Amino acid sequence: MGLDAKKTTGTTYNPVWLKILEERIGGGYIATGRVPSATKELKAGTLLKESTATAGIFHFVKIGKSVKTQAAATAIAISNKHDFAVGDFAILHGKTTAATINRVSNASVNTSVIATARALGTLATATYLDEANAAGATPLKLDPGSALKHNIRVRNDDLSTVNNVFAGVVYRGALNESILPYYVTSRAKTKLTARIRFE
Repeated sequence: MGLDAKKTTGTTYNPVWLKILEERIGGGYIATGRVPSATKELKAGTLLKESTATAGIFHFVKIGKSVKTQAAATAIAISNKHDFAVGDFAILHGKTTAATINRVSNASVNTSVIATARALGTLATATYLDEANAAGATPLKLDPGSALKHNIRVRNDDLSTVNNVFAGVVYRGALNESILPYYVTSRAKTKLTARIRFE
């Protein structure tokens, strides 16, 4: 006769979460109006910012990263780990001048090309791109204050957008940075100091 042990207690998280210490009671609604047409789900660990206009509504933070050294141009090659869409405003991390995104296309399995209304400046390999609030000299659109607990579906089978998806929102915990679905900048980490730890 075998003695099989079966665990019946404890909590299982998405692997991106190393630890969850505090969640928003009741969760929140994730605004999906800014999701690109090719994005079918948002992944656990996606950085979020609660709406200043409506409590309980969370917007996801958009960050990208260049894949090579690039001269100032209106076509920028970035990693496919991003959710920028046409009409968004892109800005090089740490800079002050943004430009409207006119086109987003896939160059390969791992690379996208973002075409902007004007050149943003010279990019080194691994230069980060943030989403700005408007074109021209502008602040960033969103700074994170929390992160998504689980993967959520944001498109139906007919590719229509699922509006305001309910989801778990984590205020305090630890994330495995090596398997995050998107990139995180030093500024984002600073904004999450004492809330989310990246390991």
